[in-house]
Amino acid sequence: MKIFFHAPISDQYRDFYMSLYEYLSTLGHEQTSDFAIAYSKNDLNSNQMRKEAQDLLHKQVANIKKADVLVMGANEQSVGCGFFLNMAMKLSKPIVLITENLVDMPFFYASLSYNKLMTVECNNKNYRTVLPERLNEAKKQIDKRFTLLLPPDVVEMLDKHYKRSGQTRSDYIRDLIRQDQEKRQAS
Repeated sequence: MKIFFHAPISDQYRDFYMSLYEYLSTLGHEQTSDFAIAYSKNDLNSNQMRKEAQDLLHKQVANIKKADVLVMGANEQSVGCGFFLNMAMKLSKPIVLITENLVDMPFFYASLSYNKLMTVECNNKNYRTVLPERLNEAKKQIDKRFTLLLPPDVVEMLDKHYKRSGQTRSDYIRDLIRQDQEKRQAS
């Protein structure tokens, strides 16, 4: 599985996040980003980093798109983490939020409501058990891709719809399926 790992850049939790990042690699997962462990708070405040900020952000967005699952440290709030969480939700990615204590988890993370969000209490003693469990759950929630053959007249209709509305073929068909699911659940 491809994992986008991120956490607030923090001296307090740096060793813990480093352990998690390294452990994910030992499980055979491919990491799409090392940003959270490669940089320190001092790095982020440097003039050079500020010049590269836009490129780094674009790279992180591309890394989220490549990933199957987002694993995020949630012991401290961070604007960057909020941005990446929002991006992952828009892309329908499963998310595993890691916090040492659910009761003390920052307000922002505790208030999230998303059907592919799993929050887990994780620390140095239990991460080798709870992380694989959550990743197995996340794996089941990854969107599946399939090919759909359509007659030319339907493709033409979908193309016209796209030109009018900007809604892609996939989004249009997905919306129709969701509407049908809602109708079936209501009856």
